[in-house]
Amino acid sequence: MPERLDNLRNALNELEEELAKLDTVDEETRQALEDARSEIQMVLETSEPDTPASGGLIDQLKVAEQRFEADHPTISGILLRMVDLLGQMGI
Repeated sequence: MPERLDNLRNALNELEEELAKLDTVDEETRQALEDARSEIQMVLETSEPDTPASGGLIDQLKVAEQRFEADHPTISGILLRMVDLLGQMGI
């Protein structure tokens, strides 16, 4: 499990770096990503990482991924990797 948490932490860092490079992101997408980032951070900080996060975290990431798919494939790929990692963790 620690390896998956490290992979998730790395993916979150990559996502934040890529988002910082963007000139514009609409407010709805930015808020969805911020909400997802907060929930992922809670998963990383909890002593029980297998506990499901609230608010449909996987769904939030999938919606965000679809918004970035065409114009920002790197961000889209990071989001898909995060969805996969969370799925492997049972979240």
